[in-house]
Amino acid sequence: MGDLGFDEILAIAIVAVLCFGKDLPMVARKVGRVVGKVRRYLMDIKEDVRRQLPMDDFDVARDAAKDAVDVKDPIDEALYHPTSEPPSALAKSDPPPAAEVKPPETGGATAPPSPPA
Repeated sequence: MGDLGFDEILAIAIVAVLCFGKDLPMVARKVGRVVGKVRRYLMDIKEDVRRQLPMDDFDVARDAAKDAVDVKDPIDEALYHPTSEPPSALAKSDPPPAAEVKPPETGGATAPPSPPA
């Protein structure tokens, strides 16, 4: 599309002047807007494709790494295969010993003294 020579551009200009006459500036403005919109649309598509390509490469690398090392994702395991057992790190540690609570000594009294009325 960029291979237009001087002769072709001159022929297009002469045909445009003959066809549109006084309306040529308005038509050229509209054509310019349409061409600009098409270019922006194509640039957006190119950017989307460029953004997607690195992600595709990342997905391929991630899948290759998972195949090389068979590691289970602990979050997926917890969400999709829950067990009643705590995680292994918590299961190995012993809980701290509970403090021993002694009942208060009453000195043989069975009921507290009643307040004066």
